[in-house]
Amino acid sequence: MSRTRRRIPFTPAPPRSATAPAEPMVLSIHAIQRFRERIAPALTFAKARIELRILARTAIRSEDRSASGAEIWRVTDGIPFRLVVTVEGGRSTCLTVVEPDGDLDDEPSEAR
Repeated sequence: MSRTRRRIPFTPAPPRSATAPAEPMVLSIHAIQRFRERIAPALTFAKARIELRILARTAIRSEDRSASGAEIWRVTDGIPFRLVVTVEGGRSTCLTVVEPDGDLDDEPSEAR
């Protein structure tokens, strides 16, 4: 009597950039609000949070810095935009969302 193994379909994870965060990025409320205002105004807050979380995982760190020294990450999937990110204790926090040609000094006051 022969045994046959059931094959379980395998879906590989999408390729990730070496500069993309390994852990999910923490999203500030300000970042989600700016994402809705500047990039996806048709989304509810909850849906914008989910969409931004997905897009943030594809972000690529650039060499640019904001006026306060925060890192700038670029999202190029779909509508391009930038994330202003701080990294403390190995944890990345997105402070705000800026259009590709937007002013990088637009950070929440608590980040300054």
